[in-house]
Amino acid sequence: MRQGVVAHFLEGKRLVKGFTHDFFPTKEIFHIERIDGPEQEVLEAIPVKQLKALFFVKSFEGNPDHKEQPAEEVPEGRIGKKVEIEFIDGEKIMAICESYNPTKPGFFAFPLDPESNNEKIFVVNSSVRRVTFFQ
Repeated sequence: MRQGVVAHFLEGKRLVKGFTHDFFPTKEIFHIERIDGPEQEVLEAIPVKQLKALFFVKSFEGNPDHKEQPAEEVPEGRIGKKVEIEFIDGEKIMAICESYNPTKPGFFAFPLDPESNNEKIFVVNSSVRRVTFFQ
């Protein structure tokens, strides 16, 4: 299944937008069919260890004026704990985490803001400074 994604790299400035059909949390490399690159770069192999996070998006345009408004409660039907993820670059995200293991390559987080453009986020553990769990 093709999914729209935005890959945020560790160095902070590089983003790759496109579609992936072969991303799995246990694989070291996946591919993105780029929508934002030159014609000769339609398919790009992405090493997961170079990423900060992989954002699975509703649209590539998003809403640049939207300010994340995390819900106070975990939405009905969602299983997991409310967490704050702080990346090594200082960015923080409030999300729901179903399972977190710092010894694995990464974990999925689901935005608490129902209006977020992100459906889910694969957070690469090597890019995380701290994960704080809330009751």
